Amino acid sequence: MDRKEQEKNTLSYYDRNAKEFATFRGEGVSHYWSEELNHFQKLLPEGTVLEVGCGIGNEAILLKEMGYNYVGTDISTGMLSVAKARDPEGNFICQDLRLPGFSSEFDGLLGFASLLHLEKDELTPTLSTLRKQLRSGGVGLLTFKEGVGTEIDGKGRFYSYYSPEELTRHLLDAGFNLTDLTIHEEKGHPFICCFVENP
Repeated sequence: MDRKEQEKNTLSYYDRNAKEFATFRGEGVSHYWSEELNHFQKLLPEGTVLEVGCGIGNEAILLKEMGYNYVGTDISTGMLSVAKARDPEGNFICQDLRLPGFSSEFDGLLGFASLLHLEKDELTPTLSTLRKQLRSGGVGLLTFKEGVGTEIDGKGRFYSYYSPEELTRHLLDAGFNLTDLTIHEEKGHPFICCFVENP
């Protein structure tokens, strides 16, 4: 299967199943990443933040409650339709996370289990592009599934798995400073949570 077909199948899954994600994550607003978001707020108490792969807008709601000026992007129109229904005043944009192209710089960058859908050789250039959306001194929080290699899961979604050492190399090669790295267990899988800074 070539990359375009992999991407098409992954996107198709999220478009088709967007409404189910609100149920999957529980009633109301879920707090999967509350500990990580609390640490992020210590690093960046206020400012304008960009979330790539915002999905159904769960973290958008939390980040706005935390006082941030928020912009969320996702390539799935299905997921964005749910996000806009949940948060009609939210600033959501349909956009490929590899090509954000905003003219202004952000204070913060977030990506919760979104960059893991990229092929491994796409990660460093994408991180480099995203870093350029951050002001100097801006901070980021990015999460990935821990593991080895790549796979297409039973639902047709493409995943890249990483070790902490592997992610560290990608982040440093993209020009970030890695300020902290933690492991978060969620629904039976370990996630690597990377806190970064744009020098």
